[in-house]
Amino acid sequence: MLLGKAYMQEHLGVEPRVAYCVDSFGHAGTLPQIFSKCGLDYYVFMRPGPHEKELPTQAFWWEALDGSRVLTFRITGSYASRATVHEPQIETALSAKPESVEHTMCFFGVGNHGGGPTKVQIEDIQSISRWARKTSTCASARRKPISTRLSRTALRCRPSLTNSSTMLWAAIRSSAR
Repeated sequence: MLLGKAYMQEHLGVEPRVAYCVDSFGHAGTLPQIFSKCGLDYYVFMRPGPHEKELPTQAFWWEALDGSRVLTFRITGSYASRATVHEPQIETALSAKPESVEHTMCFFGVGNHGGGPTKVQIEDIQSISRWARKTSTCASARRKPISTRLSRTALRCRPSLTNSSTMLWAAIRSSAR
């Protein structure tokens, strides 16, 4: 992690603050401690999904046994989209947003493990954003760094997980056998 952060700082001029591991099939209870000690304040994941593990809410503080914590966000639906029409995916993300959180995130991209958005997808999302601003019917779609969205969420986020095995999907699966 530290080598990756150093590379990004040297070559891209950015200091990453978000750990992004959407497709992991298990999360060690020590991850908040590791992330925190590496200077990461936030964690974005998708698995386990709601049908696999109930969590207090979509955005919550995940706390390790040593007291280290990271603001954690579970992606709604998927981290990728092959579609060129995105209203359904945006509506799904908005409907899953907890009332205690002002903003939410919706992920797009082609390819496994997130990929990147295509030109057509970007144009569609920009069109939706223009329409939303004109009609004032819903929140405007804006490209913002994940850390910006999560730092605003942190001010309002109260739920916390402290059980070190809470995020271990492997343990959940093995106990179901």
